[in-house]
Amino acid sequence: MSRIALDAMGGDFAPLAVVEGALTATEKTNDELVLVGDGSFLNHLVIPGAERRSIHVVDCPDYIRMDEPGSRVIRRKKKVSVARAMELLKEGEVEAVVTAGNSAGAVAAAVHYLGCFPGIDRPTLACLLPTGSDPLLVVDVGANIEPQPHHLGQAALLGEMYIQEVFGIKAPRVGLLNIGSEKNKGTRFLKKTYKMVKKVAGNFVGNVEGGDLFNGKVNVVVCDGFVGNVLLKSCEAWGETVWQMWQQRLEQVLRGFREKDIVMKALQEAYSVVDYRQAGGAPLLGVEGTVVIAHGRSSGKAIFNAIRFADELLGRGIISKIRKRFEQRDTAQKLESILPGAVFRKLRMRIKTGVDKRKNRSDR
Repeated sequence: MSRIALDAMGGDFAPLAVVEGALTATEKTNDELVLVGDGSFLNHLVIPGAERRSIHVVDCPDYIRMDEPGSRVIRRKKKVSVARAMELLKEGEVEAVVTAGNSAGAVAAAVHYLGCFPGIDRPTLACLLPTGSDPLLVVDVGANIEPQPHHLGQAALLGEMYIQEVFGIKAPRVGLLNIGSEKNKGTRFLKKTYKMVKKVAGNFVGNVEGGDLFNGKVNVVVCDGFVGNVLLKSCEAWGETVWQMWQQRLEQVLRGFREKDIVMKALQEAYSVVDYRQAGGAPLLGVEGTVVIAHGRSSGKAIFNAIRFADELLGRGIISKIRKRFEQRDTAQKLESILPGAVFRKLRMRIKTGVDKRKNRSDR
């Protein structure tokens, strides 16, 4: 049994969709859920399911609207629902946080309250995309829309570790999303990022194009959060469009046939593979805790699956396993190798200054 906090005010259809997902979870799991949001409203919604004693409410009526600059809101007013949920995780009151709210606000709150792994400047949002063969993880899909090259180097390392821990692939193939496979392709930013990813990834296959994503060429594809978010939502929209086209066509072709229901059921099962509601959410990698960020338009079904996904991460100890690897010397060396010169010099000066201060105190 896991104890999971839900940002009840986060999402286009919150809090109704969040409560619906929570009530479904209490029927199908043994998880203990903490709804963080407007207490008076949430208690009113949860009362019909009062027999489900595994739901608790933490009153925090303020929240970040989807059209607000999330990171600024966190700095300006900390008492919002997603921040309170992260605070509960930091204090050990819950084991994970699920939110479908403002992504920038969720990332900012996670960094502020939980902090990042040693050597990680910014966390990355990772999302698995369905393929016909090996798993494909995209990092980043929205946590950092204007990163520096070394931030994507860190994302590549986190993505590689995630695939290793989740799927047991010892040497996952890592690629950098670009407009061509040649080493010299892309912008100056991508050329610098290429060097960073090459230093940290154990099995770097170089640049990959959009057409390489679903043919098994890579297990981890690295891109900035802006590109990754567009890629993700384009895939979702394309899947929905194809599903609707097939539905309409089969309704016409199979009308009157007894096999119609069988074919439609098979098609529905195939579509569920690409349905974002089935996946639930994406893990925020690189922060000191288990955080799942769901789609902003999540329905009750999507919220339930996000809860189930968080429970799976906890049950398998995925984030904890990745965190332990950041205590290893080889991981630290990889991260140091991609630090920008100015940052490295600043870090070295800070260490030297600290040594000098200790020496001066000992001489007195």
